[in-house]
Amino acid sequence: MAAQFPKQLRAAGYKKPILGGGTSYDEFALPFMGDEVAGDVSALQYSAALTTPKNEAFVKKYRAKYGKVPSYFSESNYTTAQMIDEVMKKTGGKWPGTEQFIKLMAGLKIDAVRGPISFDDMRNPVQNIHIKKVEKKKMFGYDKDELWNTVIKTYPNVSQFWTYGKEAFLKQPIYSREFPPCKYCE
Repeated sequence: MAAQFPKQLRAAGYKKPILGGGTSYDEFALPFMGDEVAGDVSALQYSAALTTPKNEAFVKKYRAKYGKVPSYFSESNYTTAQMIDEVMKKTGGKWPGTEQFIKLMAGLKIDAVRGPISFDDMRNPVQNIHIKKVEKKKMFGYDKDELWNTVIKTYPNVSQFWTYGKEAFLKQPIYSREFPPCKYCE
């Protein structure tokens, strides 16, 4: 369904780039989209078009095995397995118990396919966020033009608070119908 939205918007005459959510232009969806999405922009922690040796190797291996470009979902699951593997290496392959497993996981700092990942003191990821622009081009030695999420800017080590101070952010009320104020809500 999401793959149809840009097509419908363009058919209605909208010509400007669309700013989509993180998975709006995910590599899983791009093959179902047409050239009308070229120029559209989104942000997420992974793009198969990251031009790093680690990602290029991942894309090539994934594509050889599954016949398609890895998506955010592919890389996220791969990275989760990598983290579990790192914890189990630290315990000699023995289950340490739930609390110890969580403590070891929260202490990880790994170099994932998407880049460096660690966790803050609230166990939320600190990772790069990539601003991506859909472009039709050849990548990683494949001979035909395809839609790719080209990384146009990377914000390194983004936490859940990003540019906010943790204390200032946490002083705000919990998100609800009343906060932030909405003059158009009933």
